[in-house]
Amino acid sequence: MRFRRKSTPIELLLDWPTVIQCLLGCGRNLRHIRELLVNFVKIRVMHKLFFLLWFLLPVVLFGQTKPKKSLRFETVEIIRKDIPYDSKDLFLFTFKNKSKKPVSILSVQTSCGCTTAQKPEEPIAKNKKGQISVSYDTKRVGEFVKSITVTSNVGDPVVLTIRGNVLPEKQ
Repeated sequence: MRFRRKSTPIELLLDWPTVIQCLLGCGRNLRHIRELLVNFVKIRVMHKLFFLLWFLLPVVLFGQTKPKKSLRFETVEIIRKDIPYDSKDLFLFTFKNKSKKPVSILSVQTSCGCTTAQKPEEPIAKNKKGQISVSYDTKRVGEFVKSITVTSNVGDPVVLTIRGNVLPEKQ
């Protein structure tokens, strides 16, 4: 039986009956068998590389880097268990400018009208500290959770949270 030579490595790979016949036959076609096996290995390596690139390329192209935080808050949540009725206590959030340029606080939005916030009016210089003061209407008795969104000219908005419990008015 003569081994017929295919034109491409893929055709050689797909012709397994011929490969088996050559393996079972005499040794005169060993050069062709070796060529088949080498081509088979090359194609397997190419397939692996192709699929590796197919799956890794989107990760490299569309992978998102974690943004650097330009404002580093000492705490993003303040919890006060027992707040006296009608007290004027403030929740103070201190932050440091970690960016390479001065940071201006563009807006400070509260989640409810019962919460007010004061932002610094002047830009905060590099590596300097600033403060956002938040007050809650303590004439509302009971537990509360309020969020404050701080937007600056650099970086993503930061969400701050205040939690607490306002005690009933003493009679």
